[in-house]
Amino acid sequence: MKTYFPPKAIPSSIRVCDSNLDGTPQVNLLLKDYTDRMVSEPDPENHFMFYLTPADVLSNNPIKDPENFSPNPFPNRIWVLVENLSGCYTLPSTIDFIINSSVPIMKDTFLLEQCDEANDGKEILNLNQFENQIHNSKTANFSYYPTLADLNNNVNEIVSPTSYQYDNIVHPPVIFVKVEETGYCPALVKININLKNTPIFELPAYYFCPGVGIRIEPDLSYLLPKSYTWKNPAGEIISKDSYIDNIKTEGKYSLTITIDNGCEYTEYFDIIAYEVPVITQLLGTGANSYQIIANGSKKILYSMDGINWQASNIFENIPPGPVTFYVRFEDSKCLGIPKKGLSVKINNVITPNNDGYNDQWSFHNLDVFQDQPSNLKIYDRNGILIHEQSSTTRFIWNGQYNGRVLPTSSYWYIMTLPDKVLSGWILLKNRN
Repeated sequence: MKTYFPPKAIPSSIRVCDSNLDGTPQVNLLLKDYTDRMVSEPDPENHFMFYLTPADVLSNNPIKDPENFSPNPFPNRIWVLVENLSGCYTLPSTIDFIINSSVPIMKDTFLLEQCDEANDGKEILNLNQFENQIHNSKTANFSYYPTLADLNNNVNEIVSPTSYQYDNIVHPPVIFVKVEETGYCPALVKININLKNTPIFELPAYYFCPGVGIRIEPDLSYLLPKSYTWKNPAGEIISKDSYIDNIKTEGKYSLTITIDNGCEYTEYFDIIAYEVPVITQLLGTGANSYQIIANGSKKILYSMDGINWQASNIFENIPPGPVTFYVRFEDSKCLGIPKKGLSVKINNVITPNNDGYNDQWSFHNLDVFQDQPSNLKIYDRNGILIHEQSSTTRFIWNGQYNGRVLPTSSYWYIMTLPDKVLSGWILLKNRN
């Protein structure tokens, strides 16, 4: 026959944590590590009963679920009664609870502000960004939950906190973080979320007449812009004002505005040149007449001053000197790129007698053809070339050939200009 001696309960202590951060510690009183410290001689046949107060001991009112002990408020001390299989026991003893220290954190509340790019309440957030500011440790573990109830019940943990798909209609504006570190009780941190309004706007395509600068100044005052940044198609900043001016180049431009909350929005828009006729050729049909050759998809009008227009592309009896030709479509005010020509009047007499009058033959205004050279050839009656000159400015002939004064006679010229060829005679009169 086995003899049973009453087990002796002894004072003990248990370190506890609020593991699920619901405000109340949780403890399994029947863990062997704990029960072995509650008796002088541990025995697997011992039976443990726990009581909140000495009165509960006297009335035999034990704690109903010692494996999930989590009363609120949580007591500092409870009582334990240990008996063996034969029902023998001694006086109850005490169990003191020691609340373990929580993970030391530097700050328990953070504000995550991010611009709502579409102003739809949805953004992808990086919740991890505050970890070094919460508890700077390589061994700490951070768990994120959309609600405190989820954290308390260890459900719905956010599995991708670096790319959390937040929706302010579905999710509360607070994220709850459980911070765990070996040797400490977990700590609770809150991340408040604020999606900031983005200054979204739209710009149309803008059209301009080629060669005429356009000014663009959209009214965005309702967005209360703090700054403007305009960029050209090459991505270069061209203005920090509320407008851009004198834009003459087609392409895709952008405008970025920033408002006081730090959010910005960039709108891309096209600047397009209106279609205009293109002068492909000025055809000099005579010394004082031109035919304008131009291409375009609609009916073209022609002008020599940009004011008076005609449907015919032929101009005659043009006053001598430089002339500028203009084209436009009948239904548009936009002008095509103008082109310059030269109406010619030639002095046919040269008297190189050093009297200050007609001492040399000259022809000016060749610069209207810009860098295109013109050519002059002068022949005597026998067809001998006695003078040749190419120039982009003017022709000059002093009536000599290789430094020798030529006799009085008629001489023939061929003048080749970029838009026509002219020929005629020059009378050279000398004293001989």
